Amino acid sequence: MENIKITAQTLEAAGFTETQIDRYFKLLDRKKLHGYNSLTISDRQFINSARTAVDKVEKAHKVALVEGRKNRLSGKTPVETKKHYRWVQAEINSYIAHADLAADEVLCHVLINNEILRALSLYQPTLDRTDTVHRFKFSQPCADLADLGNAYTGSRVVEFDHIASRNQLRSEFEDEWNTRWDSYFENVQMVAIPLSDELDYISFVRPEIERLTREIYPSVTATV
Repeated sequence: MENIKITAQTLEAAGFTETQIDRYFKLLDRKKLHGYNSLTISDRQFINSARTAVDKVEKAHKVALVEGRKNRLSGKTPVETKKHYRWVQAEINSYIAHADLAADEVLCHVLINNEILRALSLYQPTLDRTDTVHRFKFSQPCADLADLGNAYTGSRVVEFDHIASRNQLRSEFEDEWNTRWDSYFENVQMVAIPLSDELDYISFVRPEIERLTREIYPSVTATV
């Protein structure tokens, strides 16, 4: 087994609950303070199971990355040219253009979408119909990640012109626009956090977006 770094985020990506994560780090503290013999057989098995689970996720991650690189080298259509990728980028542009943001702030939705683009570029899903019908599965996890921004000191809900944002998107995707999307942004709450917290926030967002990308898109799941 590789010597991989185990964090709360990697354990969560491996499917561990908050209670299990707490147990893992409490056992590590006990081992550090009192030695290996302070752990029961069950404790040792639990620690080993955590390492095995994280190792499995990391290996799946690497396999998916290799497949993504193969797709690039094989001449397959790059994900960056696909409509979904362009839509996510267009959303970023519309968020920035129509949110009342201070110079020392960054929108959580922008950081989340940046990580979505990053994960798409890494894993290179085909984004065909088989993939894109599952996009809705990102909605609630991404909403939860956006809400996480409220926990930062200095975070705030910013004014957001959802009508102007919608119109900007509609002008870019006029031929594909569905009227059901007209109300898409009406209830979106835009949370901004201080730029000084950007890296810390990304440390929570990135592993979750990578996990979702691996697990939601069949063209990526099939490789891991």
